[in-house]
Amino acid sequence: MKTSFLILILYASWAFAFRLDMPASHLIAQAQQAPQASDQRVNINTATLEELQRLPAIGPVIAGRIVEHRSKHGPFRRPQDVIIVRGFSAKRYRQIAHLIKV
Repeated sequence: MKTSFLILILYASWAFAFRLDMPASHLIAQAQQAPQASDQRVNINTATLEELQRLPAIGPVIAGRIVEHRSKHGPFRRPQDVIIVRGFSAKRYRQIAHLIKV
């Protein structure tokens, strides 16, 4: 009795983890929509002050410094290079890393 109950619990958790409750067509549709979400990221090499300020933890001062750094030193090569900007910490980068691109 305990063994069958344990098997039932394991199967239920496995089914939940692998989303067996959803039809395959729904999972395919979700997978196809995933690339569109990445297109919503802000390009830190072309963004305006207003676009940069829409990012969490980016105010007018930091946005201005990003634009100033870009104009003086050229475009960022990688998104994480934004940490070079004065006042932009690694912690702040981790907060917005999924929202920016170059």
